[in-house]
Amino acid sequence: ESEAATVFSRARRRVLLGLEKVEAGRREAERQALLGATRQLLVESALVELARARNPGIFDAPLDYGFGEEAIAAQAARSPTCAELVNLLRQEAPKGESGLPAARAEDPLFLKLATYKSGTLDKRKKHLEAAAEELAGKWRNLLQAEEDARTWAKDPSEGLLERAYFLGPQRREAAEEVFIQPAEAFAGAVPFYEDPAEAGRRFLEAIAEGADPQAEEKGNPERFTWRKLEGRHRATSGLFAARVPEGETWLFRLGSRPPRPGLLLLVSSSESGCVLGTLKQNRGKTPILQSAEAEGKSWHLGEDSELVVLAYQLERLS
Repeated sequence: ESEAATVFSRARRRVLLGLEKVEAGRREAERQALLGATRQLLVESALVELARARNPGIFDAPLDYGFGEEAIAAQAARSPTCAELVNLLRQEAPKGESGLPAARAEDPLFLKLATYKSGTLDKRKKHLEAAAEELAGKWRNLLQAEEDARTWAKDPSEGLLERAYFLGPQRREAAEEVFIQPAEAFAGAVPFYEDPAEAGRRFLEAIAEGADPQAEEKGNPERFTWRKLEGRHRATSGLFAARVPEGETWLFRLGSRPPRPGLLLLVSSSESGCVLGTLKQNRGKTPILQSAEAEGKSWHLGEDSELVVLAYQLERLS
């Protein structure tokens, strides 16, 4: 009986260590995704401030910094949340490096922001502040999961199997994906958008101006999160990965295609903005696009429709 208990204990320990190894890999993948998202958000926040400084309000003080890394570092003074994100990038940087990206005057995003009115820039600033709060929350969850893992490694007491399995459960589905930082845009990976609607709005602005919808991704790949692409589709311009409301990640292609029932589309609506929807059959009439986010919301998709199809699904990635 004692020998059987010993064998069981060793086997159980091997299972636990295997589970923890899997969880460690998931946490590292999530860390890389958060790093990319943090760099992107801080750069955009800095560019918005620099654009606002070109047409300051009555009560706006002039900026005491310009472009480059100093613009990113200055975001720490904007709010405690931004300070938290700036410090996280510095802590994650290799020894001898600042870890901060640079805000560039030639950035296509800045050139676009510089044409916006102050009211539009103020709205974008508020949106970025909310996004920063959400991103900081994800970082706190990840860091807590890592602390839990270290505690478990030092004191593997009772309840180990459940403890190991539930380490870092906040974003297990994101951690299962493979995120990388390619040497150049679309080098074996496609940009990943946590919020496809936000990406859709940016695509629409570029299309309206006759520009490349993914010019920012190509010009500044380090500002984006990239998902490694394997399988029958090759990573090329025009593709992107996005998370849908159900929590799954799908591969999309920019552009429109003939309607097919069941197809998931990213569309622009003058009423609802950029939304995800699924095509439904309509008894021989024009297809109906059922919103993937708002229950009961739908639109007719025909030649006279006010919807603009921005992208369509190719395959599920995870």
